[in-house]
Amino acid sequence: MDDRQAQAAHAQSVSEQQELNEQTSDGPESLSVWMNQAVETGSSMVELFRLELKLALGDAQRMFFLFILAVPLLILIWISLAALIGWLVFDFSQVASLGLLTFLLLHVALLMYFVRLWRRYKRSLTLPLSRQHLQSFLAQAGAAEK
Repeated sequence: MDDRQAQAAHAQSVSEQQELNEQTSDGPESLSVWMNQAVETGSSMVELFRLELKLALGDAQRMFFLFILAVPLLILIWISLAALIGWLVFDFSQVASLGLLTFLLLHVALLMYFVRLWRRYKRSLTLPLSRQHLQSFLAQAGAAEK
């Protein structure tokens, strides 16, 4: 059954190709038809692009709001995890101050990790590779002038 459908589709595409060849050999009339088809295709592509862009912008807004809603949830999850670990330390050691210290140290460790990431990102904002490439280029240009 699939072979028959494939043969029928192939025969139809061959007949369409022959019809198109006949239309293009007619001269100015076929050129006009071809131009009209090109304009219609272009306008439909522009309309499709416009509608798809509108849909994508709407989805981007929804994704942004989901992110905004997820931030408090992530904060609560982190606090719950830290409290659980602190409680487990307290339960194991039976020393309340050790459990509270564990809770505090988890937050301090996360904060230190964030500070480290902040410094790395701040350093990359200075565009070190671009500056190095520019300095190298200027040094070569200065050497070429001498």
